[in-house]
Amino acid sequence: MPRVPAKTRVMLLAPLVSLLAAAGPGAPVPPTPERPSVIVITLSGVGTRLGCYGAAVKTPNIDRLARMGRRFDQAYAQYPDREASRVSLMTGLRPEKTGVFGEPKDAVEDAVPLQDRFHAGGFLIERVGPVFTGAAEGAYTWDVAEEAADTADTPSAARRAAALIDANRERLFFLAVGLSDMPASGSGSPVTLPKAEALGDIPAIAISPSRVDRPGRTTHLAPLAVEARRALLASEDARVAALDGQVGVILEALDRSKLWDRVTVVLVSDHGPYLGEHGGAQRKDLLFEETLRTSLIVSGAGVREPGVGTDAFAELVDVYPTLVELGGLRRARGLQGTSLVPLIRDPKATVKTAVFAVAARDAGYLGRSVRTDRYRYNEWPDGSEELYDHDKDPSEWTNLAARGDGRGTIQELKALLDERDRTAPPPPAQPAPSQGPAKKPNVLLIVLDDLTVHLGCYGYPVKTPNIDRLASMGRRFDRAYAQVAMCSPSRMSLMTGWRPERLDLWNNSANPWDRARGSVPLQEHFHANGYFTARVGKVYHGKWNERSLWDLSESDVGPLPTPPPGSAEDAQATAGFEADSDAGGDVSRFWLATENADADEPDGRRARRVAHLLEEHRPNPFFMALGFAKPHLRWVAPRKYFDLYSPEQMEAVPSPPGDADDIPAIAIANSRVDRPGAFLSGKQGDFDEAARRRALAAQYACVSFVDAQVGVVLEAMDRLKLWDDTIVVLLGDHGFHLGEHGLWRKDTLFEEAARAPLIVVAPGLKKRGVATRSIVEFLDLYPTLADLAGLPRPAGLQGTSLLPLLDEPSAKDRRPAFTFRLAAPPRLGRSVRTDRYRFTEWPDGSRELYDLVADPGEGTNLAAATLHAAAAANLKTLLDKGFAAALVDVKGDARAGK
Repeated sequence: MPRVPAKTRVMLLAPLVSLLAAAGPGAPVPPTPERPSVIVITLSGVGTRLGCYGAAVKTPNIDRLARMGRRFDQAYAQYPDREASRVSLMTGLRPEKTGVFGEPKDAVEDAVPLQDRFHAGGFLIERVGPVFTGAAEGAYTWDVAEEAADTADTPSAARRAAALIDANRERLFFLAVGLSDMPASGSGSPVTLPKAEALGDIPAIAISPSRVDRPGRTTHLAPLAVEARRALLASEDARVAALDGQVGVILEALDRSKLWDRVTVVLVSDHGPYLGEHGGAQRKDLLFEETLRTSLIVSGAGVREPGVGTDAFAELVDVYPTLVELGGLRRARGLQGTSLVPLIRDPKATVKTAVFAVAARDAGYLGRSVRTDRYRYNEWPDGSEELYDHDKDPSEWTNLAARGDGRGTIQELKALLDERDRTAPPPPAQPAPSQGPAKKPNVLLIVLDDLTVHLGCYGYPVKTPNIDRLASMGRRFDRAYAQVAMCSPSRMSLMTGWRPERLDLWNNSANPWDRARGSVPLQEHFHANGYFTARVGKVYHGKWNERSLWDLSESDVGPLPTPPPGSAEDAQATAGFEADSDAGGDVSRFWLATENADADEPDGRRARRVAHLLEEHRPNPFFMALGFAKPHLRWVAPRKYFDLYSPEQMEAVPSPPGDADDIPAIAIANSRVDRPGAFLSGKQGDFDEAARRRALAAQYACVSFVDAQVGVVLEAMDRLKLWDDTIVVLLGDHGFHLGEHGLWRKDTLFEEAARAPLIVVAPGLKKRGVATRSIVEFLDLYPTLADLAGLPRPAGLQGTSLLPLLDEPSAKDRRPAFTFRLAAPPRLGRSVRTDRYRFTEWPDGSRELYDLVADPGEGTNLAAATLHAAAAANLKTLLDKGFAAALVDVKGDARAGK
């Protein structure tokens, strides 16, 4: 069923909610001290540059409002930008949830805006001037909505708001007033300049107006010229004084109407202005105290001890739940703020100990900020950090993180950010009808890094008896494909059930949790349904692994052995061997035979830790994930596994003459291609025959080692008799080239990188040991596990359950598989795999078409062949439809794959 467009949906929602509210929108209801009318006055970019906050500018009307109510001295915006901040204010949701990061956006999906909440409670809802601002302004409905331009010829928003107050004094109303900047007379009086210093050691990404070319780079800002800064401050003071005059017009109307004991007035600025305190920054959405600290005043009915300010922390996202409570409405669910009513009753109360903000950088990646009583800590998506000690440095001029100070403090503040960022689990599911055993089936998920289909059970001469055993007990998927042949995007897609197009996640450096807002990670879904969840090893990628939420979460088990200098496990961060790929080059540094016992290797300890956990948590349902680091480079394993493979006996994949001649350069390049549409030429990163054999033997040794560690876990399954009530899944996160096309790497759109092993063993499985040739995607695993466990599926999953193939391996009616690669000029390479073909399209116009029935090694590119033109056109249409469906799903208009 198609979704109702946002604007239409909101129009339908308010009457429906009204029927459910305690008081419907029937006959006009007069305001009372217990149920007052509400006025929200929004200012743009004023911050705390007001007289009542200690600034020199004259703001008598706002100062009066503060004397009559509660001034919040430490109120903070969630985003240093007008539109994002106001959408958060009016929806009660943080920008990470609304998806508004300074770009125009229509209505926020699944949000009930503040005015609709009051309309449902019987209030007349009115808007004068810009409130949401931007594209969202026209997406919501009001009983009265007027655009009041502030010019000499048109009544200002303040005067029109005053008229509405006069007209509706005898009935409940919710009035939102957006005060725009009026033309100020003159540029303001000369001002006394506060101290300003050059800001050093600040991350470039924090202030750069464009993408930062080198991650982690720092920069310096020189102070603005004295006269330039004096003019800037004087102009700002004139603007603020003009806004204060408009506030006075509204206060006069309240005086005339005698409404002060029957109205709650909120005055709020959406964020603070950047006035050059740190120098000449070229952007204003900065995560400084100056841009995030803002004004918030609540006056009128319900305020105790008026005129007394509070220095307790508050956030603009808190305004929504506060007004709902003050307005006598039912508490709203799903809001991300905290009611400030305790502070309105008692200025010495506390409702939170930290406040948070974000700012988008580099194509939507988020910088995160947390402010506590003493510190502000900022973390940027390129790994840069800022730490400011407000006890000693209230102007935030000295970045302690850049100087290496305060690592313990940084860890504590990072923990605060991570805890707030974790996705809340969904409400507990209703119990499913009783079918079969009373105990829910356990789940054991085993993920191997860079594992290819070079396994015994897939027909290769590799000794993998334990993985082969799993395949004989369950269903082996011969054509299973990752969505991106790179760790983080593949694993995040697998664990959220969202396509990478929806996540907009294409590499290992971006913060995946910023992209996965609104998803329900697989382990959290099982936790919400009563499962104990545990992670040992790598399940998500890199540092983001530590930010995933589990009941038990461990990366390394026990002390690591001390390897030779320069040979620490996984220290080699390259995607492959290209850097040392000259013919005959020494590639031996890419592997290491150790003298360790299995149990002394990191993966050996991980396997034994999981075996212990299986025994410990056997009585109750569990979801355990074991992430092996191998066979990822470097290929490190005990020597006995290297002894299994003689390099002289290895059958290394040859590089056919001319193989590279019809491969687009962009398909392989890790940097920008000089000439769009160019093909590769000459030898492409190959080794001599002896080097290829040695490399293949080393990789096989590592695979056999990790297979033995899988065996440790299977032995525990045997001993504990867990097979009858445990689902076991083993897969590689993506493939890896072992010499095909002369490549030793991942991150391509060839079969070897996109395809990886997938084996599922489940209680009650039919036709055990029979493989399926149907094409599947790793995205399909989430709905499959939910179905096997009898759990409801979270909304928005984009994969297709594999249950039909578990019941019958020859079942048809499957979709093709889509895989993507981030290319330098300018964006995505897209590939679709069907039963016969792989068709790939690159952003520079290059194309590839391979007939995998006649040419399983993808040696001949048929994209330009007339004989295959019809096939290419059909596959192009299929690729466009599949990609478009996923993008449409992001907008909520349809569900891809249905």
